[in-house]
Amino acid sequence: MKETLKIRHYVMGILYHAGSTSVQIMSSRELAAHFGIARSTVSLALKELVDDGFLIPKRGIGNFTNPKMFLSPRTGEMPRLVGIVLESGRNFYVTKSGWESLRPTCDEVIRVGYNLRCLQLSGTDEDEVFEEIMSSQVDALIWIDHVALKESLMKRLADAGLPVICDNSGFSQVDTVVYDTDSACYEIGKELVERNVPAIFYAFPDWFVEHDLRMIKQAYRDAGKECRITIAKDWKASGASMDEYFQMEKKGVAIASSQRHSFFQELASQYHADFSMLDRLTTFSGKYIYPHEDRARMMLARLNEHFLGKRNPEQRLIPLKFLKYKS
Repeated sequence: MKETLKIRHYVMGILYHAGSTSVQIMSSRELAAHFGIARSTVSLALKELVDDGFLIPKRGIGNFTNPKMFLSPRTGEMPRLVGIVLESGRNFYVTKSGWESLRPTCDEVIRVGYNLRCLQLSGTDEDEVFEEIMSSQVDALIWIDHVALKESLMKRLADAGLPVICDNSGFSQVDTVVYDTDSACYEIGKELVERNVPAIFYAFPDWFVEHDLRMIKQAYRDAGKECRITIAKDWKASGASMDEYFQMEKKGVAIASSQRHSFFQELASQYHADFSMLDRLTTFSGKYIYPHEDRARMMLARLNEHFLGKRNPEQRLIPLKFLKYKS
């Protein structure tokens, strides 16, 4: 994060939480020591804040926040400030699916009366990310759609007293509201078993192999059926080509993102292989969809409990909704 921006965020946080009260901030010398940056840089940042009207300088005393810059809807205090991080927090842009996931949570934060801050993170290691989040001065954090979240980071945030809710399973230190993709993928596996699918070519990354594909395999095991499952990453690592796969396997299903369906379908047709194309969480008869509104309501309900002092972490599952294709 740009050094002057660190000072600006620090002042904005104090100004926000002070409500209608004018509060004196640290001196330029103290800020330089606190943030580990040059005093001249601090002075530049403070001058910008004074020029913008966020700080009121008092000669011989110091700088004070200007409460008129943040008008509180309630006497003496501002609403809780809730931070939201989407995916890694370092997105250059938001996709359609990302917005469909993010929007209901943002809407629910505002609906219940809190203010919202979407956090953009620049750090690349855990220490940097932790410091960025803590310096944002949010009252709570919601982190959604990041499959690679580390429990160590979640624990550090919780130990620092920040209420955190994420949608990753297996975390014991923070609240989790998780989509029950395990059950959906098991049902997909059952349908593949019923259709006697003999081979699956799976072209999703490691996380999905460890979670989604695991449940598909379990459905085959429970049914006592065999299926030749090939993971795209392993096939490529072996040095074999996609052509060789469809020359070898003449019937089955390729599970991959829709953007890759035409590529696999063309290869299958070229070698006269009878392959159907499925996206993640889809079946021959329909698809599973995420009830993002349900997740948003559940997350904010839990956040309200946090603010009322109910701090023991809870883990909650949300069933996916099945949308059947029209005949």
